[in-house]
Amino acid sequence: RTVEPDRAGRWPARDVRSEILSLGRHGPSVAEVAARLSLPLGVARVLIGDLVADGYLRVHATLDDTASADDRRDLIGRTLRGLRAL
Repeated sequence: RTVEPDRAGRWPARDVRSEILSLGRHGPSVAEVAARLSLPLGVARVLIGDLVADGYLRVHATLDDTASADDRRDLIGRTLRGLRAL
């Protein structure tokens, strides 16, 4: 799933929630957010879930039934890079 900001946050720029919103402009996966912010995956999922519930983020399915083999390979590559960064 990809993360996309829905509205601006009300926190200081150095707050992890603001950093998540900033990263969301690039459509990263939850794993990529965790890796880039050096957060455990579970913590990133909870924070992102809270931001979604509060209307600050939207989460989109990464692939659907129409995804090509190249799209799937790209997702696997991004996932591996995110896991290596953890």
